[in-house]
Amino acid sequence: MQTLEESLQILLNDSREPRAWEALASSVYQPLLAYVGSLLLTFRVGASETSEDIVQEAMFRFYGLWQQGRLNLSSSDAVLKYLRRICRNLLIDKYRRERKASQLIDYLDLKFSSAFGDESDLYRTIFLNEVINHVPTDCSDLLRDYLTENISLAELAERRGEETNKFYTKWYNCLRNAKKIYSKKSGSRSLS
Repeated sequence: MQTLEESLQILLNDSREPRAWEALASSVYQPLLAYVGSLLLTFRVGASETSEDIVQEAMFRFYGLWQQGRLNLSSSDAVLKYLRRICRNLLIDKYRRERKASQLIDYLDLKFSSAFGDESDLYRTIFLNEVINHVPTDCSDLLRDYLTENISLAELAERRGEETNKFYTKWYNCLRNAKKIYSKKSGSRSLS
């Protein structure tokens, strides 16, 4: 069986090579299933068939885009990142349409700039100046990246190479620390 890298090189030259597609699918299917499953388990939504449906749809879309020549991915890491993004977008579409799983949707899609609308810059400045320097370093780095990179938590977890459930727990604990610090500094108890 070919490796993902070997399959990718073959597909760059012949986008319809069936053995290369089979090897690519075999290489990415289980990691994608685990990724989608971890998202659904962490946020307690969906069933196992949802994971399989999402991954199969992602593979189908990926294949279509590749055949149309709309993808220029030359490494296995780029392929996996792109497929994860397709999976995230499919989950967002599914649960928005069903009006369920708002925490999952926020994790997958919410960026700091859209969370506070026109007041994003004000809140970013407050968090950066008043809170971040007072939380532990791992939290300050995490919060600073979220505030300044304009990416979702899911993208941030992927960039850091962290599993969904561990990252989300860390995120929640960092937010709790930040709220305590902000409450102490502002003299307010409404955020704790």
